[in-house]
Amino acid sequence: MSIKYGSEIKISLLKYVEILKKWNKAVNLSRVTNNFWERHIEDSLQISSDLDNNEKIIDIGTGNGFPGIVLAICGFKNIVLCEKNHKKSAFLLTVKSELSLEIKIYNGDIYNFEEKGYACVSRAFGSLLELLKIMDKMQATKGVFHKGESCGKEINEAKVFFEFDCIDKKKHNK
Repeated sequence: MSIKYGSEIKISLLKYVEILKKWNKAVNLSRVTNNFWERHIEDSLQISSDLDNNEKIIDIGTGNGFPGIVLAICGFKNIVLCEKNHKKSAFLLTVKSELSLEIKIYNGDIYNFEEKGYACVSRAFGSLLELLKIMDKMQATKGVFHKGESCGKEINEAKVFFEFDCIDKKKHNK
């Protein structure tokens, strides 16, 4: 999948990747080294069509900032990055400062986050059932999650407790 964006955005994305690779040596933010752009940047961008530019978005367990920072670089507003690991939060603060991003960073456990009415995004936080429980507590407006090979199993498990619609983007975009 190829997503179109302007040169200013691409420069900021490249700077973000540069900062991430520098910090990764000390903090272990990402394991993927090959196909980094496709695996992280484009993977994060694929959810942009499922979100409204002005809705409140929380990136649960953001870690290295995917997808929240990528969305912020691309012009999404009202983004909160939730990360309880202090070293990863320090990285996120560095990226925020160096790229002059208008994002909030919540350095704490998502279960203690008190605000309501967010669209929830996440790439590698936990099971779909766990994410739906968090959404329920937060009175979330929607959830857009990257899930891996266990997606089908997670959907079946979660449907026992929640009613929801889901779209398999890999199948949908072929």
